[in-house]
Amino acid sequence: MPPGVREDLSRRAVRRFFSWYQGNPDLATRLAAGAYVAIYRSMPTEVLLRDLEEGLRAQQVRLAFPRVNAGEGENGTIEMKRDPLSVGETFRAEKLGIEEPPAHLPRVKPEDIALVIVPGVAFDPTGNRIGMGKGHYDRYLATIPADAVRVALALEAQIVEAVPTESWDQPVDWVFTESRAFEGPGR
Repeated sequence: MPPGVREDLSRRAVRRFFSWYQGNPDLATRLAAGAYVAIYRSMPTEVLLRDLEEGLRAQQVRLAFPRVNAGEGENGTIEMKRDPLSVGETFRAEKLGIEEPPAHLPRVKPEDIALVIVPGVAFDPTGNRIGMGKGHYDRYLATIPADAVRVALALEAQIVEAVPTESWDQPVDWVFTESRAFEGPGR
């Protein structure tokens, strides 16, 4: 997909997310009380999240970013770290060129997360997702509070009729694309 097209579609998905976000007073209250939004730095094949990240920062929302902790085989985990830009640090390109916060930054506890922006390769209308195949986000999502909202921003081209699932897979509550938003059936 040409970069200009991906940028346009990404902006439209981000606008759709912000329309939902601004109409969610419960979430706004939790964020105003100091809860975090967990967000990631997107890869070139995903919805570009720079506008989302900047929009949340402009609203003084506290952001947390994932850092992968290596494990044997597929047993690696992610932990959320404080936004490096909020403390004068920078992101660092790690495995696969994914930008991550430095390891020494403070960890954000799962119970302090109110909203998670979840990456994925494909999504279905019931909120199921396919990630990168290592289960990092599935393991992380199992640790956050039940009332933390799980959201994905995706391109319409990433929406499929059904995603195969396993017992450990963690769905998202909402998916926002450039042309629609749909709510999963709940967890």
